[in-house]
Amino acid sequence: MRMVVRTGLALTVAATAVNPSTAQMARAPSLAQRVVILPDETAFTADVSPDGRLAATFTQPYGRGTPEAPARIEIRDLQSGGRVTLTGGVSDAGSPGRPAAVFSPDARYLAYTWLDPQLKDTGLLQVIRVEKGAEPRTLIPADPSDIGIIPHAWSPDGKRILVLIHGPSVSMDRDPTSLAWVSIADGTRHTIKTLEPWRDGGMALPRLSRDGRRIAYSAVARQGSSERAIYIIDAESGADRPIVSAQGSSSSPVWSPDDRHVVCVNRRRGSLTSDLLALDVAAPAAPPVLLEQGFVGEPVAISTNGTLYAMEFDFGWRGFVLQPAASGGTAIERFSGHGVSWLQNDRLVFGRDGARVIVRTLRSQSERSYPRAVSVMAPRVFSDGSAAVLHIWGDDGRPGGGFYRLDFASGTFTRLFSRVEGERVRSLVSALSPDNRTLFLGVTMPGSSTVTAIAIESGLERTVVDLPPSVPPVQGIAVSPDGRRLALHTSDGRILTVGVENGELREVISPSPGGGWSEVVQWSRDGLHIIYGVRASAAGTDWRLMRVRASGGVAEAFGLDSSALPTAGRLLRFEFSPSGESIALSVRQPPRFEVSATTLLLRR
Repeated sequence: MRMVVRTGLALTVAATAVNPSTAQMARAPSLAQRVVILPDETAFTADVSPDGRLAATFTQPYGRGTPEAPARIEIRDLQSGGRVTLTGGVSDAGSPGRPAAVFSPDARYLAYTWLDPQLKDTGLLQVIRVEKGAEPRTLIPADPSDIGIIPHAWSPDGKRILVLIHGPSVSMDRDPTSLAWVSIADGTRHTIKTLEPWRDGGMALPRLSRDGRRIAYSAVARQGSSERAIYIIDAESGADRPIVSAQGSSSSPVWSPDDRHVVCVNRRRGSLTSDLLALDVAAPAAPPVLLEQGFVGEPVAISTNGTLYAMEFDFGWRGFVLQPAASGGTAIERFSGHGVSWLQNDRLVFGRDGARVIVRTLRSQSERSYPRAVSVMAPRVFSDGSAAVLHIWGDDGRPGGGFYRLDFASGTFTRLFSRVEGERVRSLVSALSPDNRTLFLGVTMPGSSTVTAIAIESGLERTVVDLPPSVPPVQGIAVSPDGRRLALHTSDGRILTVGVENGELREVISPSPGGGWSEVVQWSRDGLHIIYGVRASAAGTDWRLMRVRASGGVAEAFGLDSSALPTAGRLLRFEFSPSGESIALSVRQPPRFEVSATTLLLRR
């Protein structure tokens, strides 16, 4: 878990009011930030204590634990980095199911949900003292008629817990969801309100005001729609009303310390990014206020001093730049992103967050974002740095997505051609010719596969080579510096070359037990060698680069392996800089949940 503390500039509600009908929201001021690294283990943060000192985290949040690596709940000190594992029925081989936990008002107790290891997919509600060696007390035992009882808040007097009850079956889209109080004394329930199945109550994420009188939650506003609104409900009677919000879908509400505002995430229709808004509860007709544009994450809590804690799932995509390239060198740059390619000797282009193309300048570490792409594959950059060809999954609903040209100066995306045409499926990996006119990629069809060349401007396609039935589909492809030959890396680990014009196919490296990797193949700058990756372990996090003469021969170690990186990760792509001095790598590390803390100054 990583905590990002943003400091230096408070955000004032009165300064950035947003008209819900305005097409373009005002940009929030930028924030300075520093990074504090906590114990480097994947953990899901379910709650932060009211004073902002402690975090309740779940290890292995969505996977069943094992005796060797049990799923458990940890309390982590956000100031010192210390942590305490809660024991007594938590650290067995069971699973938290949907991770959920909330601190009591004094942070001395924790209420949490856990899957009963004896009853599959059936949760129980427990309370445990926040100290090492404490034993939990079960408030509501596992009941096959309920698929989940999820705690979301404590009453101010610490006598009741606000929960969501899902059930009675395992289908949240066909069954209602109820907001209810559970008594700490005896586990009895009092239903506050029941939401119809179409309102998607499973994602309501209710939050209780500090005075305990009102509940903010998110629900679908209209049947047949997917857009959500924020509602305020009386904590006893269940009477509710919606709060005016910006156009689009609003979710993940949290209360300000004075109960005057509800902060939430809003995604406008057609947008790929979300904004952080503040809604004035006392003046529901007032326009929302933009706190941060392009906000990434899900709000968890706002502490009593006005610090917003939000969590972002980090899929583990990492980029590294190493220098000197010839011997692997040392990592001189590290960043979040995937599919890294060189734009110039000091600039990189890659994907991030599944929704953006990033151009990053190394020396200044400044970045420009192009928020159009969804699940960007490695961009293929034109030799003059003006544009790139890339694959985008979100292709207006077309199956398989499509290939696009991104012009960096204007930021425009121009569609080129589809990935799927009938039974023909083009590969997600490709290579661009040195003259920027042709894209080379593999194509699979029932019972056969080929390598084709597509003219970028006209879309005309020709076959370079029909692969023999004994050769599996291409996983990686690279063009020689002179543009005359292709290097192919297949799924069984073999390396082949093929003439671009004559289709002459040669096997350079025979199949290997570890198999081939997507995109892990490149030519040396002089065109004499092919450099490729091999696995040194079954998991793929231990790897090394090899090189072999393009004309054939015995492969030898290139001089770069996984030990050159500060943390382990599976190699996904590598590419030499235009000068050959540096090498950029894309790796996949274990996913993590990152927590950010932002100071908010919410004034009336």
